[in-house]
Amino acid sequence: MDWNPLLDSPPPWRGTLRTTAAVDARLTDGRERFRVHAEALGALEHASTASAPAPATFSDVIAAAFGPGEVAATWRRWREARVEEGGGELDRLERGVEEAQRQVSRVAAWMDALAREEDAIRGEMEALRRCVADAAADHATAADLGERVRQALAAIEIARLRATPTRGAALDADAAVLEGLAEARTADARAFERAAARFSALVGVGTEALGLCARLRAALEQVHAEGTDVLHTLDTDLGQLAAEARAADLGRSIGAGMATLRGSVGRV
Repeated sequence: MDWNPLLDSPPPWRGTLRTTAAVDARLTDGRERFRVHAEALGALEHASTASAPAPATFSDVIAAAFGPGEVAATWRRWREARVEEGGGELDRLERGVEEAQRQVSRVAAWMDALAREEDAIRGEMEALRRCVADAAADHATAADLGERVRQALAAIEIARLRATPTRGAALDADAAVLEGLAEARTADARAFERAAARFSALVGVGTEALGLCARLRAALEQVHAEGTDVLHTLDTDLGQLAAEARAADLGRSIGAGMATLRGSVGRV
């Protein structure tokens, strides 16, 4: 067996985190990243629960802005008030619609922010997953090198039996170095195994964060769907009612014009 490659070649490590200090630094960085994401998710959840209407009460918020009753009846009541009071109630209606749209748009902005946080969390989890894979591969490499070193030491013991004194001295020197390598590779295998376990545990923190993202996204999607449904109904109903109002205005204008025309005809 030729053990010279074991003596002369550095181990073919796959990863770049090969010391305890390097592993600790990367874990600290990962924890800090997840902490920042957790704070952002907490702030987003607080803002959405404090400001956004709950799905069951979104229609109530619209009703509070527009007044009680069906949309059509409310529109007609406000239209009559506009004729009598100069349009103040119509302005109130328009402000209510605008506020409802702002609330729906705010929820959409929160959904976009949540998607960005999710992407960042997944990116960090993927980076940590690669750290786990590298540590696992290097653990296997260290274990394999350790076994090869032990085989080389056994081969040296056999070679000593028929070696000359000079050759025996060289074998003893090689054996001493290989014994140190055997201990080093055993220590490397333990260190890489611990690193893989620690990185894997930190990936679990990201999994928990994604669980929170999923719950928050489901709540925001429900609120947004409720809000858009209400606004769609308003757009449809108010568009139809606006057309009816324009037709009524046109009828009154034509009626006034016809009265004038009849007066003119009478004079003629």
